[in-house]
Amino acid sequence: MAKLTESKIGKLKWNKSNPTSSGRQIHNDEAVGGLHLRVLQPKANGNSSKVFYVAYGPSHRRKFYRIGAWGEWSLNEARDKARAVRKAYYEDGEDPNQIRKEKIQSQRKRLTVKQLVGLYLSEKHPVWSISYNRNNRRHGNVLIANVGASLAENITLEQGKRMFLKY
Repeated sequence: MAKLTESKIGKLKWNKSNPTSSGRQIHNDEAVGGLHLRVLQPKANGNSSKVFYVAYGPSHRRKFYRIGAWGEWSLNEARDKARAVRKAYYEDGEDPNQIRKEKIQSQRKRLTVKQLVGLYLSEKHPVWSISYNRNNRRHGNVLIANVGASLAENITLEQGKRMFLKY
């Protein structure tokens, strides 16, 4: 196959005459070893996704790293990422899938502001008076509305002060 280009990728469609049992059709990029674009089987709405992957590792235990969807990643960005992934694996022994998994696991261990507020209020509820509970729930709701999905460790004192000075 010829080298992939942005315009060729834009024109790629799911080939109905060549269905695959895996639900994907693969187009290799000759410019960067291991980089390929998977055209996924169309969803119910008729649209099919195009996703960049890079293959790495020995041929008998080949692994694949998902770079991202075309549109979110340009072809040149995907090529740069593929080169970096393969270089890190072959020169430094870093498995990109393992690194991604460890990053996700470490983020799950850290609390969001919403989780932290919930834990704090449930811990203090038995010892606080009714009015004190009500006021602190209100303050907790302000925090959650502003930064609930953020990791608690990333919120600065200044951010907290600004939130409460608004109200």
